[in-house]
Formats: sequence, structure tokens, C-alpha cells
Amino acid sequence: MPWTVEIHHIYLRSSGDATLVIARHPAVGANPPIARAVLIDAGRAGGGGYVDGYINANAPAIQLHAMVVTHFDEDHYYGIINLLQRPVTPRYHNAIIYDCGSLPVARRTDYYNNPYGVLVPKVSKYQVYLNAIAARPGVRHATAGVNSFYIVQYDGNNFPTLPIAPAVPAVAGFRPPTWLLGKDVLWGNGGSGPPGPVWAETPPAYAPNHPTLRCVVANKWVQQVAGPARFISTVDIFNGPLRMTDAQIARLESAKEQDNAKSLGFLLEFNQFRYYIAGDLERAQEDGLATLHTAPPQPNPGVVAFINRTNDATGRVLAMKTSHHGAATASSRTFLTMLRPSAAFISCGRRNRYWHPFPETTNSLDGYPEHPVGANAADQHPDVPPTPPLPPIRHYLTGYQAAGLTLGGESSQTAGPDGGSIRLLVSEAQSQRDRRGQVFRGVRAAANQISVTAVLGLTPAQLDTIASTAVTHGAVSACSVAAGGTLAHADGAKSAAALAGDGIDMAHAAVAGLVSVGVAAAAGAPPGGAQAAATAAVAALGPGMAAAIGPGTAAAIGATVAGAAGAAITTAAQNAVPPAAGPAATAAGMAGR
Repeated sequence: MPWTVEIHHIYLRSSGDATLVIARHPAVGANPPIARAVLIDAGRAGGGGYVDGYINANAPAIQLHAMVVTHFDEDHYYGIINLLQRPVTPRYHNAIIYDCGSLPVARRTDYYNNPYGVLVPKVSKYQVYLNAIAARPGVRHATAGVNSFYIVQYDGNNFPTLPIAPAVPAVAGFRPPTWLLGKDVLWGNGGSGPPGPVWAETPPAYAPNHPTLRCVVANKWVQQVAGPARFISTVDIFNGPLRMTDAQIARLESAKEQDNAKSLGFLLEFNQFRYYIAGDLERAQEDGLATLHTAPPQPNPGVVAFINRTNDATGRVLAMKTSHHGAATASSRTFLTMLRPSAAFISCGRRNRYWHPFPETTNSLDGYPEHPVGANAADQHPDVPPTPPLPPIRHYLTGYQAAGLTLGGESSQTAGPDGGSIRLLVSEAQSQRDRRGQVFRGVRAAANQISVTAVLGLTPAQLDTIASTAVTHGAVSACSVAAGGTLAHADGAKSAAALAGDGIDMAHAAVAGLVSVGVAAAAGAPPGGAQAAATAAVAALGPGMAAAIGPGTAAAIGATVAGAAGAAITTAAQNAVPPAAGPAATAAGMAGR
């Protein structure tokens, strides 16, 4: 029987995050239907009302198995407090709470100035949060005993390690800051080990192929492909020439300013479907960062290296939520290129106070560099954007800024004229499709057919390389790179195709231009020379180009990918069935010169 997964990005009207994940399975015989739900963040205090209203309208019978606080920013966890305090909504009163763990005692008290200028203590919002949990006997705070206040210790070589008692007496009785890594909050029982229940994951045996939602980063500790988690932080442990004391380092790492970097992050996996979400996590943890002051510097792979460990289409995610509401502190060009998502979601309120999303993020999602050439001082696109060098990533916003500020970019879509919630629904059948995607499958099949037709003998590994490059950089780049060239040569091919595109099919222009640029790249020609060769090849086709292009030129491209000489390319074009018309064969010949 089939599973379905729903991922709801809930519109909160203002800045903030709230994401609801629901896994459903119908009844099987005497076994009841399954509806497992996890709420990840709930916005500001007012966000609790929007979340509750949304669930009432779209999943009224749902009971939350877990609620996750990715970090302690007000636009993420104040709404959770609101939901816990609601007296007549039991769906929130039996959930397991997961967060970063226990914060320093000092953060449980805030201060304000009274009319006489005297600092007066008051209960902090964090303490209100703890009180709201304690007031619900059915709620289990699974991470209450996790150390999130002394998250790192440095050895004699300035390499970060986990603080472990008795070397650090303060952490005695606490579980390590990495405790949640690798755990599945969708099926976990919230157990914390002795004296409480031992952690267990209990998906139903009668419903195989169940989805999972596992933690991949917590408290700046990032799960690794091999070996223990690595600590990634931008906090400099040296104050001038001297290393700070452990207590000073702990104070800096647990300061409010570090909460974003300490965010929890999760990878949802459902057969071939994969989705990434991570609060306000920052670039250092997403992309990776070398440890400061070690000799030599110790590289620390980030979240992206764990998720896509082979850096190809096989390890990609199909969808993701951009961290920090589309701010420039996350979702770098490198991160997006390596994750290769088909869709991205940005949680941002209309006219939000922070101007989310930022142009650097929308530029990257649109296929441009973060700071595209010709952009204005605000890093927005020029009035007439050029063709992007990388394939755009379709992205969806719950809200956007007013005109004149930042918008969503060329490839964006906002949920409604003033914003709205967005639901991503994945069926069992959809989850079983090859995650490498339609572009991968199509390019690989075409390259294989060309290889067979032109007797090129491309290996499966070569075919995978061509198709995987197409997913990230486009089909033109795939062929150029496979021919031994660089992305700069591929850009030359695209530019040549664009220059030759007046009044003709741009796809055909790209095909014809690619033949020459591939050979020029293999011969080590500079991008400019490749572009000139491509332009000449396209010009030789003349006005009958659409009729002339066909299997012959496709065969020529296959020969180009294999690094064949010009004569072999021409022969491949002429011997194809049906053979290439004269102009196409001429273009192939010119490409080989």
C-alpha cells in the first residue's frame, strides 16, 4: 500500500518559519491508517495562530508526533510557545519536543530599564518556553538534557573536540551536543537513555518503505560520511596572540549571536525523494570550513558534503527550504550547485522587516553568480537579464517584498498576490522515480543513442558524467566538459548560440554551436576561439538550418564528446541515418578544423 508525504510551508504574514511534515499510509487489513506529523518551528507568537488555523483548515484530524525548534530566534520558537499554551488544542499537548538542548542558565533571565534607569530582571522568553513545556504533562522534552551551553573544547593542537566529563565538570549529567545527529524525529520515541527510555525508532512493519526525517547538523556539529561529526564555527578562539580560556570560548559559542549557526538541520528521505531543511543555518556549516589555528588547517566538510557525498546527480536533493528565509548568510552558489535541487522554498513574509529574500540568494537560484556582471548596486538583476550560465532553480515564496525592494528573481513564484502557504505533495510512485531527474535521464539516453549510432563506445561512467553535468550546468556544458574542456568553453558555446539565435530555433543554434566548441575545447582553444568557431559553424547552416539539423549533427556531437578529429566528425554526420544535410555536415567539418 502506498505512502504519501506532505510538506507544508505555512505562510506567517511576517518573517518566520513554520513547516509541517506529514507522512500518511492507508489502513492495511486490521492495521489502522497512519498519519505521522512533525511541525518544524512556528514563527513569532502570532505565528502560532496562523499555524493552528492552517492545520485546522488543511489537516484537522492530525495529531503532532513531534515539534522541532531549530534554534532560539523569536521568529522560529515563540509560535511553539503559543501552541503549547493553547488550552483546547490537544494536538500539541502530546508531542515530543526536539531543540538544540539546554542553554546557559544566564539566558533564562532578561533585564529591562525601569523609569528610574535601574535594570530590573524578568523571566526570559526561553524560560517561558521551558515553563510551557513543563505545564503539559503529555509533552516530552527529549533534548532537555542535551548540552547546548558548552558545545566545544579545544585540544593542544587547537582542534575542536566534544566536551566530556569529568574533564569538563559543567557537562556532567548532560548528553553531548551531537546527541540528535542521525536520529529520525519522525519515528523516534524521544527516549533519552537511562534513566528514561532508550531511544528507539518504531516504524510500522506492515508499511515498508517509510519516509524518514533525520538530523544532520546540530549545535555546529555536522554529521560526516565517515568518522565522527565535525565542529564548524567562525568564532575565533584567539584573543590577539593568546588562546582564550575554555570558559570564554563556551561563553562566545553559546551567545545569542551564535543561535543561527547552531540551528538544527534535517534530511527527509522517501525512497528516491530527498528534501533538506535547516532553520537559519549559516554558510560555514552548510558549505564547510577549515578549522582555524590548526597546523596545517583541518578541513571540515559541511552539510552539503554529507548529503551529496559523491557530488553528482545521484546524491542530489529534489527539494529544499533555503535557510534563513533566503538571506545571503546561507544557500550559497556552491551549496546550490552541489545539492542540485529541482525546487527551493523560501519562507518570508510580505514587506518583512529584513528584506528577505536577499538578491544574492535569488541571483544564485536564477542561475547567476551571487554578484552578476552588470547588476546594480543592490545586486539585483539588470533590466534585461542575460542568459544565466547555470540552469535556474524554480523557487517558491510564501511572501515577498514590495516593488522597489527585493523580489523573488526571474525563476520565482509567490503563493498568491499577497503571499500564501505552499504544499509539496509526494506520492509513493513519484518517490520511486530516479532522483537524478528527467534532465539526467534524457541526456543520458540521448548520449547513449548517439554513442551507439556513431560507434563511439562511450562507457556507462562517461554517460553518467555527461548527464550529471547536464543537471548542474546544462546540456551544452555537459558536452563541452565531456570533451575535455572547461566551463569557460561551455559559456563560449552558449554565447555563440545566443549570438546566432536571430530568427532561428535557439535549441538548434546551441546544437550547432556545440559541435565546434567541443572540439575547440578538446584542442585547448581559448573560449574566444571556440566562440568564433561556433559562430562560423552556425552561419554556414544558413536559413534552412531547422531542416538541416537532425540525427547527423547529433552524431557529430557524439563524436565531439568522444574527442574525435574533424574528419571523423564529418564522417559521423554523413553516415548517420538519415544522413546530415549539406549545411550540417559542413558545420561539423568546420568544427574540426
